[in-house]
Amino acid sequence: MTVMLRFDDLKKNYGLPRGTVNEWRYKGLFPPPVNLVLRVAAFPKHEIEAVVKARIAGASNDEIKALVQKLIAGRKQVGV
Repeated sequence: MTVMLRFDDLKKNYGLPRGTVNEWRYKGLFPPPVNLVLRVAAFPKHEIEAVVKARIAGASNDEIKALVQKLIAGRKQVGV
C-alpha cells in the first residue's frame, strides 16, 4: 500500500510550506498530487522522498525535472 501525504504532512515532516510546493510543482520540480476523492488530494510518500533526497544530493533543476517526470510515468505502472 502506498503511503500518501497531505500538504500538512509535507510541512510537518519535510518543512515544505504549501507555497513552495506549489511553486516547484508549476516549474516541474515537484510531482503533482494524486486526487483521492472530490477535493482531496495527496502526494505519494516515495515520490516526495525521492525529490527531497535528490535536492540534498545537489541535483540540478534539470535532473530534478527528469526525476519528477520519471516518477509521474511510474504512476501508470503502479496504478496510482
